Formats: sequence, structure tokens, C-alpha cells
Amino acid sequence: MKRTATTLSIFQRHTSNKMKLEYHIDNEFSGDISIDFDFDISTQDKALHLFNCLGTVFLSQLCLAEKVMCCFSVDGPTFEYILPTICTLYAVRAYRDEIPAIHSPVFVTPNQRPKFSKSTLVSANKAVLLWSGGIDSTLSLMLLRKNGYEVNTLHISNVNGDPKATISELRAVQELGKILSAEAFTSQIQFPQFSDICERYSSNAGTFPQVNTVPHGRELLLLPVAAVYANLTNSDSICFGFENSAWTDQIEYEGALYSRSDTQSEFCLLNLQHFIREVCFMRFRLFSPVAPLSEYYKFSSFVTLYPQLAPKTSFCFWGENCGLCQKCSLYYLLQRSLKVSMINFANNPITLKSPFIIRAMNSWNDINFRERNLALSDITLRGDIEDEEALLTEYSNRVLPHTKPFLDEWRSYLTQAFPVALLPSGFVVP
Repeated sequence: MKRTATTLSIFQRHTSNKMKLEYHIDNEFSGDISIDFDFDISTQDKALHLFNCLGTVFLSQLCLAEKVMCCFSVDGPTFEYILPTICTLYAVRAYRDEIPAIHSPVFVTPNQRPKFSKSTLVSANKAVLLWSGGIDSTLSLMLLRKNGYEVNTLHISNVNGDPKATISELRAVQELGKILSAEAFTSQIQFPQFSDICERYSSNAGTFPQVNTVPHGRELLLLPVAAVYANLTNSDSICFGFENSAWTDQIEYEGALYSRSDTQSEFCLLNLQHFIREVCFMRFRLFSPVAPLSEYYKFSSFVTLYPQLAPKTSFCFWGENCGLCQKCSLYYLLQRSLKVSMINFANNPITLKSPFIIRAMNSWNDINFRERNLALSDITLRGDIEDEEALLTEYSNRVLPHTKPFLDEWRSYLTQAFPVALLPSGFVVP
């Protein structure tokens, strides 16, 4: 089956309280993607235009469209400003589906552009934080507050594809909000055909536990909503909870390097900041407070500094602390290596031989698996092996002799604050 769309057509259909784009994908799909607000957004022309442009890019990479017909006011050079992000999204999608790369679609535009007045940074040390209720974004909230920011939290539900994750994240935000006196603005994405389009144009969409349902490029939908609330609250910053591996990891595909985590990467977020300043004249700073931190440093800091918050968070891609997905299996190992038990998991990834643990064992010298191997080494070195955990015995016999000489070096590396772009000067992390 052909895994790319020939033509995607996009029409804007905004109302006074709704961002809405209508799409047609060949003869396969017709529908819309929308976000509701409980107030009038008709004067938010810059944010609406941002949604037009970024929503178009999101939909184009979702179906790997070869040609995109933009049936709204936009000029030709607009998409050139965001071309690095488009190329990254298309390449990562092709890499994960093991198909030849499409470097970017052809955009057909009406060659006209809305006229916007330029704006400046409005209010220093006020931020809108996209808050999922997970450890990354909750630690980001605490770091922003410690650095003197007035934080307006924003929760956008139904963005991760899985209904259980949607319910779990909203519950986490509500419970954490009460503890932290942080009542979040809330919005919801409506995209009924998301799963059907994913399955049509991807060979491995949503396969538990290896492939989660989080959309590639989801920040393209989140950023315009955050811009609305940043305008509403006179905030100068829009913040995300991306840890260092999402910020920096790369893949090589067909002779070129791309950011593995697409729009969660430093490369793409820099490009998105440039895009909104050049195209919409909005002077927001985009950054992630936890970008200097590894998963190991971030998790250990969070459970040490905020142990009362850890059980309330929602981070599982499948909404139930499954223990088996990529995030859960890592957090299970980190928690056990740190000898804490704040978070309950439905399954033990060691006894069930998680593919993420097997991959780490077989690639012990790969930097991308360093955190898992450090945790596994700590667990086995102290003899913390339970019944039916033969995998740990295998690890002790087969892998530990290789990792043991490097453990101090790895721990030192993973507990440093890495230098990152976009982070405000003087911003302090744990």
C-alpha cells in the first residue's frame, strides 16, 4: 500500500471561539481539526495565522503529502522559514516507517499574506507552561517558580492519541494543581480521524508497548494555543517540558542527521521561534526549563525534591503506568536503582522482558541506553534480584563486566547540567 498522500488541501474555518482547519487528503479522508476556547479569539489574528501555518505542516507530515494546497491567505516564502522543521518531520516519519525520505512537500499558496504589526517582548519573567501533568512539565513548573517566573499553566487534552492517557493527564493536572495552587487553563483538540489517518499512512502506528500514540510534531498544534494564552496573560515566554535527550538526540537517515524527537528538539524549537517572529511578528521566547537535564538527573531530582508529587503525575503513553512502554520501563528502572517506591507500576518490565531493556542490554555502549544500563548495573551490583527476574542474572553475567568500569564516568556525565540554547541567562536548575 502506498504510504504517502499525493495532495493535501487545507481550508481555514475559524469561528469566534474556535481554531479550525478543514482538510482533504486525496480521495481518502475529509474532515477537520479544531480547538475550542471559552472566550472570543476573533481578535487573535496572529495566533490564528500561526495555527493555519503550523496546522498545515502537522497535517502534511501526518500523511506524508507530496503536494499541499493552502486555501487561505499565505504567501510563498512563509513555509521556507520553517523548512528545517518540515524536513526533519518528514525524515523522522520516513525513518520510522522504513520508507525512502521525502525531504519536503511542494506548497501551493495564493501568494498573499496577512499584514501584522511588529510586537516586542511584553513582560519579563511571565510564562505560559504547557503542562501535561507528567514529571517533565511538573518539574519545569517548579523550576520556573524557583527562577522567579509568574507561571500560567496550560493543559491541552486529547493531544496524545490514547483516550486513557487523556483522562490520566487531566486528572494529574487537576490533583497537582490543587497541591501547587496552579489552576490550569484548559483546551481540547478535536481530531476524530487522527487514528485512522495514522494507520493509513504508517505501518507501525500505536503498537503497544513499542510504538506510542503521541503524534509526531504535536508542538505544531500546541504552540498556537499557547500563543493565545501568552497574549491573554501578557507573557513573554512559552515553555515546554523537554528533557535533554529529546532536545539533542539525532538519527542518521540516507546520509543526513535529523533530530530524533522532531519538534521537541533544540534544533526545531529554535526554528519555530524564528518562524513565529518572522511570519507572525510575535516576540515570544520558547524554551524548556529541564532541557539541560538528562532523564536520570531529572527523575532523581524530582523524586528527591518533590516526593509528594511523584505519585500524582501522569507520564505513561498508555495512561496507566503500564511499566512496559518506553517511559514507564525507564522510570521503573530508575526508581528501583534509587531505592524508592513512590510510583506504582502495573507490570514489572524485568520479569516480562521489556524490549526496551533487551535493547539496552544488547547495546550497552550506546549513549542512548546509558541511563538504563546505569540503573540495571546499580540494581544487579547490590544483588537486588527478585524471583522470576532471570533477566537480571543474565545482565550480571553477560553485561555488567562491560559496564562496571564505566559506571562512575556515566553517573558523572548524567548528573551534570548540559549547556543548551534558548535557556534564559542565569536560569538555575537543580
